[in-house]
Amino acid sequence: MKFKLFSICIMSILLSGCVTSAYFYDDVRRPEAPNQVNIYQDFIGDIYPTTGVNSQLKPKKKHSISVRAHLKGKLCDSLQSTAGTDVYRSCQKIDDDSAWRNTQEKLWKQKANIIYDRANKDGKNRPIVFLIHGFRFDTIDARTSYAIARDSLSTAAYEPSISPLFVNIYWDGFQSSGLGIVRAWGQAQASGPLVGYNLRFLMNELESKYADDGIEPAIRVLTHSSGAFVIGAIIGDPSSALPLMQKENIARLTYRSLRYFNFKDDAKSIHDIKLRGLETYQKYGVPQFKDFRIGLLAAATPSNTFTDEIYPKRCGDDPETCRNSELKRMNLKDPLGILNSNVTLLLGFNPKENGLTKFGLLSTKSSLGGASGLGADGELQCLLKEFSRGNNQQHAEQGTVHPIDMRRNPPEDLKSHDFNLYLTQKKSALFYDALMDKNINDNNKQFLVCTKENGKYVLKIK
Repeated sequence: MKFKLFSICIMSILLSGCVTSAYFYDDVRRPEAPNQVNIYQDFIGDIYPTTGVNSQLKPKKKHSISVRAHLKGKLCDSLQSTAGTDVYRSCQKIDDDSAWRNTQEKLWKQKANIIYDRANKDGKNRPIVFLIHGFRFDTIDARTSYAIARDSLSTAAYEPSISPLFVNIYWDGFQSSGLGIVRAWGQAQASGPLVGYNLRFLMNELESKYADDGIEPAIRVLTHSSGAFVIGAIIGDPSSALPLMQKENIARLTYRSLRYFNFKDDAKSIHDIKLRGLETYQKYGVPQFKDFRIGLLAAATPSNTFTDEIYPKRCGDDPETCRNSELKRMNLKDPLGILNSNVTLLLGFNPKENGLTKFGLLSTKSSLGGASGLGADGELQCLLKEFSRGNNQQHAEQGTVHPIDMRRNPPEDLKSHDFNLYLTQKKSALFYDALMDKNINDNNKQFLVCTKENGKYVLKIK
């Protein structure tokens, strides 16, 4: 009891402090290297306009405001933007939700065309690698980490002569001053799923373009920390792991809450290229790439981001009744987790690091302050691996899961959550190889986080 009270007191202190959005107006005009495409998203998941952006666009006050709200409330009436630019077209559609969404989709299609053209330049089918950072990252931090990742992943590519195309995702995971880190974390958990939801549209545009040309692309994703729940919203229905979405109320209807309703409606839908044009929601369905590998370093999310399991340890002798009760409490229909059976998840495992264990103050399974411990919880990773084998009778095809031992040895910092350290630590080489196409062998000692006992996967590493 004393420990719990101490933890609550610490959390109360951390809740104080200032939290603001991360803005990218100064970054969207940066030139892109031929092997890169940059994407910037606000906390609703909307993509930033690229052309027509100038220095006066950046908000003068440090507060959280979406791209649309900022343009509408501060700039569109007075902005002298050149006709034909992204900003000009966005301002023309600023007052209507449907028209704004259509304008956003045009911007996403532009990005999809650029990605496709660069990935297939000179007739080469380059692997496409999405890089997704965590919360409280500014673009300077992310650019540094992404540069390290690009160098290492290019070296690990299965055909070194065909360099990957990198899509650098910069999303508003919020920033904090003082001791506002927990509030920033909560805000990031609210924005992450919408970021992923909009990225579905981009990936589905790509999938359709490749299908038209009869090409199968290799899609790779590398995430760090809370980038895990961004990708969780792309590849399936993570609704049970998203507290804010469970609480959204129609009485508080705003454009932001409308997007949550859109996501909840579309969360289980599948992008079927055979049906495109017949069902609008298919544009926001789960992409069905056949060659789809995802590497999660320091995954700061609960395991039910990727499964339909609901608090399995609480359910006792009547799990179905317990599960239905939990779903009712969360105001959710049946969540499904991963909805592309071709997905391969590579989970980095490091039980000692401070970010995922909250400095040892809380259990990795605790929901206090937001459940964030998957990357440090071997039991959850083994449950996830077991789930992926098709033991769940209702949803037999869930892709595959491979926990990978990413524990560190001195002189490496054993407890750091730092993205750069994960990227450069000694054990990262095998992680890169597995992500970029080398054969995945569960007999490799670094994969032996989980072992089979009595027909089930259990944690081997203590």
